[in-house]
Amino acid sequence: MLTRLVAQGGTFRTLSQARFLRTPPGMELDGLHRTVQTVLDRHDLLRSTLTRDEDGTLRLRVAPAGTARAADRVRRTDAASLDHATIATLVPGAFEDLAAELDPAAGTVARFLWFDTGPDREGRLLAVLHHLVTDAASWGVLTADLAAAWHGTPLPPPGTTFREWARALRSEAVSERRTAELAHWTAVADRPEPALGAGALDPARDTHATVRHHWTALGPDLTALLTAHSVRDVLLTALALAVPVWRRELGRPGPDDSVLIALEGHGREENLLPGADLSGTLGLFTSVFPVRLDPGGAAPAEQLRRVREQLAALPDRGIGHGLLRHLNPDTAAVLARLPEPQIAVNYLGRMTLGEQAEDAAFTSAPETGALGAWADPGAPALYPLVVDAVIDEGKDPGGPVLTACWHWPQRLFTQARIERLGELWTASLERLLKGGHQ
Repeated sequence: MLTRLVAQGGTFRTLSQARFLRTPPGMELDGLHRTVQTVLDRHDLLRSTLTRDEDGTLRLRVAPAGTARAADRVRRTDAASLDHATIATLVPGAFEDLAAELDPAAGTVARFLWFDTGPDREGRLLAVLHHLVTDAASWGVLTADLAAAWHGTPLPPPGTTFREWARALRSEAVSERRTAELAHWTAVADRPEPALGAGALDPARDTHATVRHHWTALGPDLTALLTAHSVRDVLLTALALAVPVWRRELGRPGPDDSVLIALEGHGREENLLPGADLSGTLGLFTSVFPVRLDPGGAAPAEQLRRVREQLAALPDRGIGHGLLRHLNPDTAAVLARLPEPQIAVNYLGRMTLGEQAEDAAFTSAPETGALGAWADPGAPALYPLVVDAVIDEGKDPGGPVLTACWHWPQRLFTQARIERLGELWTASLERLLKGGHQ
């Protein structure tokens, strides 16, 4: 993923993710320091620095355990007079401030801000990590380890390190079984599509500073229906149904009704390395790969079946595309010439993954819902349109709700155009969920 970030150009010094967590009553700053110190010593990447070799190659180099001090990474603020809802209003600004302090080239990849509400109430902890050292799955690892460290429970022994995994990927990228996938990936993106927006994506003009957002939410009833099935498959089928209609309304129909999508996966395909165990490893394992989806014009159950089969046809759940695109010099040039998807989709699952239901310590605070990511304002937007979907269990008293956030550079689409796509997507979801599919 580091290779991909470099290839995208621009800066990623403050590219980060955050979680807003509950801290137990009675916690003192020394106790929080001990807890965070245990986690810093446990996870190599939290002690890493981004360096450049003589040949220009960027690498993450890890300092020995004990060299990263929790006292340097944890800040306390007095919040004794504030209720939790008021504290939550401070989080967006605090996230921006902490992200601005990150700099992997200086070894600054983690920052924590503790809202100390006094000895008798739960506090709140804003944890901000550089994206190079975390992904959606990593947060479940981190929160579980923070809770265990607070209670004095021994943390599980290390499994496969990020360094071991990175080395394995470089070997895998040039293996015969991986290069054999090249025909599959070239066929997926074998034809150009008209621009979805007002023009082609321009990295000079379409930066993160220009990105706008729109949220679409399913109520608890529809979310309950959704979670009874494979959530990702249903979301993608609904999008593949909505986009061709939207294209025609825009006057920009594609060559057919298929939809080319950049799909983000968790990237922890342990079968690539015999004996690998990534269940307790922090890092950016995320994989991104193109898929071409075509639900057809049949009944909802058949449309969903078709998309499931198209996704199941992906070799090794798609991880090979990134290896061939970024780590194999012979195949990289071939894939670089192919059209890029204009829509990227990332289903993040439940943000409470890894948290212990019986223990509130270091679980997600209910006031804010899922926190997003922060990026350098001048960094180029990667796609004309990005859809991030997450199931949030603390947002609605009626139960979990699925929320989709649509991101786009403002030059390419109007707000009304994106809202219309959200309406078409929601209508397709309702049809699929109420259509009796199995």
